[in-house]
Amino acid sequence: MVYDGTRSGLNDVLWAPWFPLPTVNSHLRLVKLGTFMAINDVGECFHNWMMDERVRKWCGIDLTLMLKSKERVWSRWNRCAMGLRPSPYVSVRGVLWLKEEAQGKASDQDNVFRWERVELNLPGDPAYSPVRPWVSKRQKEGTLAADVVSFVDDIRITGPTEKETCQASQVMAKESAHRGIQDAARKRQDVSQTPGAWAGLVVHTTDSSVIIMVEQTKWDKTKVRLQWVSCQLDEGPDMEYKPLERVRGFLNYVMQVYPFQ
Repeated sequence: MVYDGTRSGLNDVLWAPWFPLPTVNSHLRLVKLGTFMAINDVGECFHNWMMDERVRKWCGIDLTLMLKSKERVWSRWNRCAMGLRPSPYVSVRGVLWLKEEAQGKASDQDNVFRWERVELNLPGDPAYSPVRPWVSKRQKEGTLAADVVSFVDDIRITGPTEKETCQASQVMAKESAHRGIQDAARKRQDVSQTPGAWAGLVVHTTDSSVIIMVEQTKWDKTKVRLQWVSCQLDEGPDMEYKPLERVRGFLNYVMQVYPFQ
């Protein structure tokens, strides 16, 4: 259900800070040859987080006509709603807090997310290797540690083995349930080296390679948009600005799948 906070004027008086979202590089630093991956998902993501108390009294639904009441009946909205300006920021922040709590103490040897040190592999270093992550968490024996990266409600779990990845996924799900946050188990996939898409990109691993691809539906849409641009150019130099701007934004999004390194 979407509430139009712009039409009512509420969004005009609300503010939310700028915040970044992870890219393909955020995911790639958690994988190497043979890494396993799992997918967790936060169900009804916006509705898991409470709206600021100062906003609630201004955000509601008029049910008078629906209930055929002689008196005005309002239902106050208390949770972050689709269509309200602060909802994306509040939700992303909440998922990041959840991730931090679920990962626990890095020094706890019983913690599946344990790690001993941060390893740097930066361009310019004599030992730099382009097949290894630039920055990675390492366990005591040097193995890439289990980790989590989230794109809004889409949570990707990574781990060095199938067993540890499964355990990490369970920990994330249990922490969500413990804190009253919906874990959408219906969207769960088996732990795999060839999982489905995450944030529009597909990352697969084998014992000899890490493969990055655009999701098929995104690739199909890319070809359609490029064909549209080509047809517009054939018709003449003048093009509508707004459609072209949308195409440009989409192409920028797709090209993020291919990191510069």
